[in-house]
Amino acid sequence: MRYPNMSSYDTPEPISLSVELGCGNLRIAAADRRDTVVEVRPRDPSKRSDVTTAEQTLVEFAGGTLVVRTPRRWAQSVLGARKEAVDVEIAVPAGSRLTVEAPGGAPAVRATGRLGDCHVRTGAGEIRLGAAGSVQLRTGAGDVTVDRVAGEAEVSTA
Repeated sequence: MRYPNMSSYDTPEPISLSVELGCGNLRIAAADRRDTVVEVRPRDPSKRSDVTTAEQTLVEFAGGTLVVRTPRRWAQSVLGARKEAVDVEIAVPAGSRLTVEAPGGAPAVRATGRLGDCHVRTGAGEIRLGAAGSVQLRTGAGDVTVDRVAGEAEVSTA
């Protein structure tokens, strides 16, 4: 497979974005646009486990919801020596809603632009958002930064 692995969808309205990610980086760019573009890359293209994880990452769009899900094996290896890592970049229409679930993972989650409501839960890793509606952000360890919140904010770290 060649990288980046890219998918593109016609999305004239804001969408719901659901991401399950172990280790790696998640970058989201929300802007005035009428499409959604997803790129999945192995963190280290020379590392077979990263390549396999990128190849097996599920990307689906249906009913206004984009799902990006890495294989679950990362949940068993975060504290061990193996850490399969992928980098995911997603460009979405402004106002899109974001849910990230990585309770056993350690991704860095970074978003620019204006998102809708955001719910992010990680075991560890930085969470950095530009502008958002309401936010519910939880991480076991890592910095949390939100530039602007239009609604309610609930933020917790261990």
